[in-house]
Amino acid sequence: MSYPGKYMDGSLRQLRDLTIKPTKTDPRPLFADTDLPPDYPDLGKSPPFRMLRWHPTTGEEVCALNQSEVNSYDHQGYVKYPPHQGPPNLVAAARDELAGLSPDDRQRVLAAVHKQKLEAIQSRLTKLSDAELSEIQAPGRKTA
Repeated sequence: MSYPGKYMDGSLRQLRDLTIKPTKTDPRPLFADTDLPPDYPDLGKSPPFRMLRWHPTTGEEVCALNQSEVNSYDHQGYVKYPPHQGPPNLVAAARDELAGLSPDDRQRVLAAVHKQKLEAIQSRLTKLSDAELSEIQAPGRKTA
């Protein structure tokens, strides 16, 4: 017969407070000082620095301990990702690079990219014949 709160051997089990309650016959140790002292470092937070940077061609790894070292390594051409690994994706890498620019420089870079795309389309269109160009220019017609 089963009773709530009892094991099959008849001993009681804890139903509400599920923390371990050691007894005199329990061999498990009791750690009474689970609170850390106030001067103990917080293990849940990592320090903001000790950032790694890599040389893009040699793969040399360096560690920056503060913001001035990070700026110095970035100025020397060191990158955030190992050369063999590369950035997680191109969009994130481009976003990181653009974030480091002033708003005016950012607009200039994006305008230059747009201009290069237009020039690439123009160069491809110059290779087409007049008939192919007129076929492209005809509105509403789709070719398979």
